[in-house]
Amino acid sequence: MQGRTPFADEVGALAAPLEEGWVRDSLSWFPLLHDVPPWFIEDRVRDGLRMPARAWKAILNGLIEATPPTESGTIHAPTLILWGAQDNLLPRGEQEALAARIPGAVLKVYPDAAHAVLWECPERVAEDAVAFLRSLVDPRNPSDAL
Repeated sequence: MQGRTPFADEVGALAAPLEEGWVRDSLSWFPLLHDVPPWFIEDRVRDGLRMPARAWKAILNGLIEATPPTESGTIHAPTLILWGAQDNLLPRGEQEALAARIPGAVLKVYPDAAHAVLWECPERVAEDAVAFLRSLVDPRNPSDAL
């Protein structure tokens, strides 16, 4: 993530105790194009309320200030990058650049999803993750199978 996000000022102004309404509203920073079960959203609200304001600030600052891993060294691990084509936060060009800098990386694009691909398409993400992991198994050594 490069630069400041549109919600950085909101996070910067947080103070304890967090308000449930603010945490709930913060979920709208990442529009959802698919229905997500209400229980899942309620779990995210509870998780958000458990985090102190200083953690929200530190996480956002860490994301903004972090050196991308491909600029601090080479990633050698098999890498699957999941990206929703309707993402309003991370542009496709950044995902393609990341994939190009990681040898053998696979970029999986979900045309009908936004930033929260895992929330919107958990079954497809699971299928794609399993397929990716299976592609890493050496067919000559079936004991490596999943």
